[in-house]
Amino acid sequence: MRLRYILSGAAANLYGQAVTIGTQLLSVPILIGIWGLHDFGLWTMLITIPALLLAMDFGYSAAAAGMMSKAIALGDEADAQRSLHTAFAVISAMALVLIAVAGGLGLFAGAHRFAAHAGMGAEDIQRVAAVAPWMIVYVALTLPAGLINAVYRVNDRYPLGVLVYETARLVEQILVLGVVLLRGGLVDAAIALVCARIVFTILSTILMLRVTPWVRLSYDSFCRKRLAEMFRPAMGAMFIPLCIIAGVQGVTLAVGVLLSPSAAGGFATVRVLFRLVVQVVGTLSRASVPEFALVFARNDRAAQVRMARLTMGILAGCAAAGSVALLIAGPTMVAIWTHGKVAMPYSIYVIMVTHSFFGCIWNGLSNLITGLNRHSRYVPQLIAWNVLGVTLLFVTIPRFGLEGAACGVALIDILSFISVYRVWLLIVPSRSIRPADAAHTVLAVGGADQCMAKETVSE
Repeated sequence: MRLRYILSGAAANLYGQAVTIGTQLLSVPILIGIWGLHDFGLWTMLITIPALLLAMDFGYSAAAAGMMSKAIALGDEADAQRSLHTAFAVISAMALVLIAVAGGLGLFAGAHRFAAHAGMGAEDIQRVAAVAPWMIVYVALTLPAGLINAVYRVNDRYPLGVLVYETARLVEQILVLGVVLLRGGLVDAAIALVCARIVFTILSTILMLRVTPWVRLSYDSFCRKRLAEMFRPAMGAMFIPLCIIAGVQGVTLAVGVLLSPSAAGGFATVRVLFRLVVQVVGTLSRASVPEFALVFARNDRAAQVRMARLTMGILAGCAAAGSVALLIAGPTMVAIWTHGKVAMPYSIYVIMVTHSFFGCIWNGLSNLITGLNRHSRYVPQLIAWNVLGVTLLFVTIPRFGLEGAACGVALIDILSFISVYRVWLLIVPSRSIRPADAAHTVLAVGGADQCMAKETVSE
């Protein structure tokens, strides 16, 4: 187990979490103070668009990462190139579709007048429609980042990939805050995101090509069979973040539509604190993904057991500590953070503790399982739980208000934990085996690979 490499990845991820935490802690009071809670609520609803649509690469970046990892471990760069070019073709097509959709939506929003709906006024809907096309363009420009990060990861450049991506996010948020401080509006902030993403997509691509000489971004090795082989793990990889987003961002969107943008802004502020716990704990598991995939590819049973036990201990301990700390200090932190403009009932904090605790564990385990391309085993269940949870919001929010929204989030995380943990127990060995027995164990890392020129390990 390459402890130094894991620690380097963890350090890079900690930098990413510092970017997330720092920008969130700084942006919330600035946005609320200058825009007001109402416009801040609209912005929190608008940023759900990139979060939802970034799954529009249909998970092919994650699927390509798993297959490229296996190919590189076997020394087959040609096969890794085949996976890369196939995924690049899918992502390029989706980016073009999104840009076309953004253009059509912009034309429609400019020519159409909207009426009030539920908790949102006609003017609010009109403003959202004006910003949405820019958010969709931002998604189209961000889609390649997943594939670029996959290339970094499979070439032992994972820490560098994280540093580049997180620096891009930092610059984006700084530009948005600069626009707000200059009294810019929602559209101006969205344009700032697009401009920053254009620059960093170009720069990160150039850097990736320089540090990984064997990589070529083209369609030369596009393989239809590989496209079909990647389909199942890709769909699973797409729906995992989509489920997470639906259970988190989708709830904020539902609160804004059913109650008001101000209620959405207040709920999002409290949710941010608890999501920080999930994000920080997830950093530890994401840093272990490359090494975890490697020990499985090598069938190192002893290392698998050690990493599994260490991972569970860290996830459970950190999840409990962070959740309890927010239960005690959360209300005071929110009051100071927002200068008293956001005041939520204490019951919201009690319910959200359940969300953060179970969310930490299942997200962390899912990161490792996805690195092995085994996530398709529980993805249908995650989809079902999120559909159920979001559907219940339309009953619970009108009746119970924000408490109903918090219960919906917690329910999704509890059910998701049960589904992911059951798969984890099936995949990870409970004890090591003797070296003499290891030769008789065949372990798959990904699906069948019919496009490979030589025989590989199969499930």
